[in-house]
Amino acid sequence: KTAIPPDRHLDISGRHCPQPVLQCRAALSKMSKGEVIQLVSSDPDSLHQIPRLIAALGDELLAIRCGTGQQCFLIKRLGDCAPLHARRRRTGRRAWMPH
Repeated sequence: KTAIPPDRHLDISGRHCPQPVLQCRAALSKMSKGEVIQLVSSDPDSLHQIPRLIAALGDELLAIRCGTGQQCFLIKRLGDCAPLHARRRRTGRRAWMPH
């Protein structure tokens, strides 16, 4: 399988929950459909929270690579981000939280 070159990079190493999820969501909201972002995080919770966020937003998680103390996510933008406050009103939970 050939690697997909990312259009954007976001290094959020050193940030802890909930910052990786919030910064990932903010970056995705500024992207066009079809763009790919590479996200690097050192927060171990990101390994579970980022895939949940991507699924909730309807985007595609192309790859996850784990190294010593870091996770690297390759994410393809497929849809439009609904504002977090709109998701809270409907569900009572934040969009990135598991159901």
